[in-house]
Amino acid sequence: MKKLFIGTLAATLMFSYSTGVADAKGKSTVKKKKVVQVDKDRNGIPDVWQKKYHLGSGKSIATKDFDKDGLNNLQEYQLNLNPKLKDTDKDKLPDSKEDNDKDGLTNALEYKLKLNPVSVDTNHNKIPDGDEDFDKDGIPNLTEVELLSNPVIADSDKDGIKDGQETDKNGVALSHQIKNLNIQIHTKTKQAKEIHVHFNYRPNGKSLLQVNDRSGLVTKDKATTLVNQIAATPGITKDQMIALIKTELNLTDAFKIKVELEYVNGKETDIDKDVPTTTPTDDSTSTDEPATTPTDDSTVTE
Repeated sequence: MKKLFIGTLAATLMFSYSTGVADAKGKSTVKKKKVVQVDKDRNGIPDVWQKKYHLGSGKSIATKDFDKDGLNNLQEYQLNLNPKLKDTDKDKLPDSKEDNDKDGLTNALEYKLKLNPVSVDTNHNKIPDGDEDFDKDGIPNLTEVELLSNPVIADSDKDGIKDGQETDKNGVALSHQIKNLNIQIHTKTKQAKEIHVHFNYRPNGKSLLQVNDRSGLVTKDKATTLVNQIAATPGITKDQMIALIKTELNLTDAFKIKVELEYVNGKETDIDKDVPTTTPTDDSTSTDEPATTPTDDSTVTE
């Protein structure tokens, strides 16, 4: 009987505590107070919160979505949102599509993945939820969402091949594909003052490739070949990448290069280097100086 009473009490009441404030001497000036929140219908939502928003009562109230924003009342309570407003903060983005913990995953998706929408790292392993790979297919959760695959199913299209192992027409696995690539090249000669190559991988063959070279030496065909070769060379080193860029873009003079590369599997490579006419085999010419800032409007923009 005693155990039953305790269980009933725990299910009916929810407790929270106020925090004491320390004075200049370090002594607490406010005593901790126990705040009792009654939940008579045992649906996880305090009765006072249900009354505030005129939600009614009963266990089923927790799963109702009165404002049709994709979050039920219990979830709205947990996120401190208004269950009667589709867009609580009036920023023209539904509450379900907000990202309260700033981990790259929407509130609705976090609940779907059984994650904590108010914690950037639900399992406390020092990896943001968006960078985790829950279905172990070689692609992080957030990237799966961006590529329209299912972050909780390793084989989204059920063809017997994991999402990360799917290959393109060149035989490159999706996990090794280049997600984002930005190349900035600046020379001090008349060969080409500035060259910009921007690539962004998109699903369904709609990847974006932009080339900006006023000299006309670098064409989209050359840039496409370069991107494909980098993607087809897993584990490519920085020096190998510089040599490849130099060859594919026909760079014969000294130049300064800045590269920002991110693969679909989450791995990244950054290069910021002065390259002489003959590329050395070591990092003796490395520099920590930032890439030269363009002085005109030639920078590629999406």
